[in-house]
Amino acid sequence: MTGAAAKAQSTKAIVGKYTDLLDKLPPLRRALHDQLDISYTQWEAWLALYHDKLLLIAKADDTAPRGPRFAPTAASRAAQRMHLERLSAFERYLGCTFTGPDNLAKQILSGAILDLLARELVQGPAGSSGARPQDKVGPTADELVVALESRGVLQTSELAGLQRRTIINLAHRLKPEVLDFEQAIREVERAIEFALDVIARGERSTNDDAFVNAVLAQVADKVRNDDLDGGAEAIDAALAELEAKHRRSQIVLLEEGVKVDTLRRDAVAVARRIEMIVAVDHPTDRPTWVPEFRARYDEFETDGRVKGINFSLAAAIQMAWRMHATACDANERGLALNLLGNALGRLGERESNAVRLEDTVAAFRAALAERTRVRVPLDWAATQHDLGSALWRLGDRESGNARLVLLSHEIL
Repeated sequence: MTGAAAKAQSTKAIVGKYTDLLDKLPPLRRALHDQLDISYTQWEAWLALYHDKLLLIAKADDTAPRGPRFAPTAASRAAQRMHLERLSAFERYLGCTFTGPDNLAKQILSGAILDLLARELVQGPAGSSGARPQDKVGPTADELVVALESRGVLQTSELAGLQRRTIINLAHRLKPEVLDFEQAIREVERAIEFALDVIARGERSTNDDAFVNAVLAQVADKVRNDDLDGGAEAIDAALAELEAKHRRSQIVLLEEGVKVDTLRRDAVAVARRIEMIVAVDHPTDRPTWVPEFRARYDEFETDGRVKGINFSLAAAIQMAWRMHATACDANERGLALNLLGNALGRLGERESNAVRLEDTVAAFRAALAERTRVRVPLDWAATQHDLGSALWRLGDRESGNARLVLLSHEIL
């Protein structure tokens, strides 16, 4: 990078021959404006850039052998550093550091030369029109792999645990609309970056639980062995298992909540938790109308009716109210009110006052307003029978026959 500074007449001749040289190379123009020395070796680099030729920038390692005339000075080191800074301003950077002549030759052969070959495969030989066959769209996977190898990406990835065939398959997965060579390289490099991150996460412990770590290790192994679809399937299966575990955990806690609310004698809370339990497996706006909710109502109603547990009937009453509150048509409203009347009647039979039985009669009458004789005669008949039974129980508690006369009129 150093060497003898170019003579003033040589610099003038070069600038005069290439009149647009300084316009194309602004960092060089600034250096000449500041009257800095440009060595002949440095001029070779600038002329290579001007003529759009391959420029290889290499730096000798501190341990590299030097010739007998090697005698660096502070000025020569400063000139080297400034030259590299000017090249960096032109987006040309240090390519490699070599430890000796053989090492330098190896790095050039495995890097820049292979890169040139890859470009020639894609763009055609230098001096050609660069036209490609009409049926060829974008660089091939083989061309991309050659370029990746030239840049050391392939070797680094293999050392990190990513198999060569996986990298080749990543290149094959590129969509045909990726036409530009550099764009294709960027896409594959990003894919490799993601694959290496997956492998690294699988090989090291994370702050997540043992289940997640086991899944990450499984996915990393599949990606390492070129089973990308298997890796995706492992993630989907793990997510499904986590979701199932989460649902089971929710249900366990909610069921315990039902027991605690039963101890608290809070029938409204019990009905609300039953609704939440059903919603875990049946996410809907109306879990109260899922068959499982009705099944739980039947359990509470049966428990209260057969085993004589009043609180179970109280919970069934609140569940029926929730069904009525979320009903969307006459059929659902009629059914909910009929279920409400049944639970109210069972509980009212056991109470000394007639309040529950009065509510029972009101519920069945409201149900009949929804279950009309013309529209649903069978449902109407069933509710009419339930209303008659409720009026009979209510009348049996009263003195006189006023309630029984009313009953006969309603039945007729």
